[in-house]
Amino acid sequence: MLAWLFPPTVSGGVYRPLSFARRAADLGWQVTVIAGPEPDVPSHAGRYLLDRLPSSVRVVRISESTLRPSYRFFPYIDGGFGNVIDTLERAIADDISTPSLIFASGPPFHNFVVGWHLSRRLKRPLVLDYRDEWTQCPFDFVGQGNSDFFWERKCLEQASSVVFTTRSFIEQAQIAFPEADTRKFVHIPNGFDFDDLKQVAPNATQAVHPHYVLLSFLGALGPHTPPDGFLAAVRRMLAVHPNWRERLRIQFVGERHRSVDRMIADSDLSDIISLRDQVSKPEAMEIMRDSSALIAFNPISLRRYIPGKLFDYIASGRPILVYGEGGEVASIVRELDAGAVVPENDIDRLREALSGLSSRPLATDESERKDWLKRHERSVLADRLIEELDNLVAKRH
Repeated sequence: MLAWLFPPTVSGGVYRPLSFARRAADLGWQVTVIAGPEPDVPSHAGRYLLDRLPSSVRVVRISESTLRPSYRFFPYIDGGFGNVIDTLERAIADDISTPSLIFASGPPFHNFVVGWHLSRRLKRPLVLDYRDEWTQCPFDFVGQGNSDFFWERKCLEQASSVVFTTRSFIEQAQIAFPEADTRKFVHIPNGFDFDDLKQVAPNATQAVHPHYVLLSFLGALGPHTPPDGFLAAVRRMLAVHPNWRERLRIQFVGERHRSVDRMIADSDLSDIISLRDQVSKPEAMEIMRDSSALIAFNPISLRRYIPGKLFDYIASGRPILVYGEGGEVASIVRELDAGAVVPENDIDRLREALSGLSSRPLATDESERKDWLKRHERSVLADRLIEELDNLVAKRH
C-alpha cells in the first residue's frame, strides 16, 4: 500500500487507507504500508488513529526527498519525482517481499507513478485509489506540473483496477480520458466508522441550546473550503435582522489556514465566532452533538466531492446547513432530509433555514439515516475493496 498520508499524520486523507489496511489485515492479508514521514510531535488525534492499526501491519516511512531538480529538463508531477525515486529505492533496498498486488492511494499522486513502476517491475496488478482527483482537481493542494497529465494517462492504462470515491469523479475521468478502459472503473465511496461512536454519549432528542443557535464547522478551513462567502452572507443577514446577533453563535473546529484567522479577526463577527483547534474523532462527535446544526460549505469547486466530514455529520443526528446548491453533498442532504440547502448569497433563505434548524433536533428519520450509514460503513466498503483485490489476485493464478 502506497499511502503518503498515514497516521499519526492527521488529515482527511488518512482515514480511507487506514480503514483498508485495518480490514485487509483482519481478513488475513499481509499488509506493508509505504508512507511519508510522520509528524515530529504527533497529536493526540494522530496517536488515537495509529493505535487502531493492527500490529501485523508493517509501516515503512519515507523521508521527504531533498532532490530539487530543474523542472525545465526534469518531469514535474504532484508530490515530486524526487519522492518517486526515493520511494522506489527504499522499496527495493528494504527487500520487501514480492507483493500480490500494489495499491496506490492519492493524493499526493507521485504514489501512482511509484505504483506504475513497481507494477511493471514486479509484474503485479496495480490498483489506483482516487481519494481526490489528479489533473482534474480544481484545488491547488494537488500540484499541476509539466508531466501530470502524461503520467495520469500512463497510470490509468497500467492499472488493473481504478477506484473512485464519487460517481462524479468517474464521469469527469471519462470526459478527460476517453481512451481509458471504463470497465476497470469502480465506485467505492468514502465512509464512516461506527467505532467512533463508542466513546460518545447517546444523542440528545431536543435542542441543546434553547436560547441561541450554535452552528459548528468541523474540519480544515482554507482555500478549498473558504468561509468568507458564508460569513459575508451572515453579516448581511445581521444588518437586516439585527436580533439574530444575540441568537446566533458560530464555531470553527480544526486546522485553519492563516488567512482564515486574519479574516475572522478583521471581521465584525468576532463576538459570535469561536475557534477551536483540531480534536480527536470522539471529541469531534461530542462537539457535533452539542451543536444546533452543522455547516457544510458547498462551493462550485466541491460539486464532485463528498467530504469525509459529511458522514460524521449525518451520524451525529444534527441537522446540516449546506451553504451552496448543487453537487453530491446537496443531493445527499436532500435525499435523507438531513437539513437545509441554502443558495449562496441568499440571506432570506439563510434566515429561514436557521429558524427551522434551531427547532429541529434530529437531521432525518433515524432508521433511514442509520440504514444509509450502514451502507457506507468503512468496514463494509473495505470488504468491497478486498473483494475487488481478491478477484485481481485470483486472475493471476
